[in-house]
Amino acid sequence: LRQAQGEVEHATTAQECANEELERVAAQKQEVDETLKATQKQTLVLSKPLVGKRVRLVRLTKNVHWNGRTGTIVELVADGHDVARWKVKLDVEWRGRDAEGRKILRSDTVSEHDYNESNTVVAKAENLEIVGD
Repeated sequence: LRQAQGEVEHATTAQECANEELERVAAQKQEVDETLKATQKQTLVLSKPLVGKRVRLVRLTKNVHWNGRTGTIVELVADGHDVARWKVKLDVEWRGRDAEGRKILRSDTVSEHDYNESNTVVAKAENLEIVGD
């Protein structure tokens, strides 16, 4: 019986230590979460002057055919998979005009409306070059 009581006391002490450690880690996590939130807010404030700037895509290695494309910075992505990348609305590329004066897009199968709706990309800062400043 004494041995069982000793084991229960030992288990209780271990559980108390584990609970104290969990509380300490939870407090640290809350502090880190608050710091992250404040940093994200500050980053968004500091990024505001770049919103609306004209940029050119450069040094892309996966979608090399996009190098040289131009667009406008929409926002800095603050969370999710693309965090810390810039959302850029690319300019419509067109080849010329038809007989009625309408633009002929590079892809004859896409309407200008559809092209505008889906022509936003995200890029790392190192892949953007500010133009016309």
